[in-house]
Amino acid sequence: MQANERLLDLFLHLVKTKQITKKELIEKYNVSGASIQRDIQALKLVMSHLDGLQDDEIIHQPTKGSYSLNKETLAKAGLANLSLLADHKLLAIIKVLINSRAFSKTELQEILSILVPNDFVYKNLLRNEVAFYKGVPSQGIFDKLALILQAISEQRSIAFSYTKNFVTEEFEKTVEMVFFSDMYFYIATANHSSEDDIILENLNKFRINNMENLRLLEKKSSTPPPVQSALSSN
Repeated sequence: MQANERLLDLFLHLVKTKQITKKELIEKYNVSGASIQRDIQALKLVMSHLDGLQDDEIIHQPTKGSYSLNKETLAKAGLANLSLLADHKLLAIIKVLINSRAFSKTELQEILSILVPNDFVYKNLLRNEVAFYKGVPSQGIFDKLALILQAISEQRSIAFSYTKNFVTEEFEKTVEMVFFSDMYFYIATANHSSEDDIILENLNKFRINNMENLRLLEKKSSTPPPVQSALSSN
């Protein structure tokens, strides 16, 4: 492994682990302790350019001969994620996700694969909950949610079919907001209220997982149509 490849690999390894020893790095890369020390100094220099911290604030030495990245540094560099939280805080967030039952099992596993680091100390406490997890929605919502958020950001309307009380209707709506309530994600299509009306055509609150054949509509032009002359040419 070339020195530049080793440097990148070392940085990624520090991002993924809470702490690593110089001895482990020497064995991992089959280099001398002096080479590891030079790599650490190079990382400190690069990271100091990113966020202006002092060298000794970037990579800590919790104990002699060990290294860990400063979490604040990662956050300022745009590299932070929830897996950098202390294990007990991360466990609390994961418990909320699991017990909300808002996602399909596949979606939950996808989220946890990103959030939960390999050395998460409470992993065994989640094993049964994840294995027997069953989301309230019968299908995933991520693809639909992505399209809805695109519609909001581009100020476009959406079209979809929606079934309520065994009746299905087609709708074209402009989404005002997305919100979560009582185990489901919803859209509201009126900014003054989000009513779940008995009469289907009066609905302005829709459960995202029940929206089918969801599609973006073309953005309406804000340019008024040309005014035709009252005089006709013969």
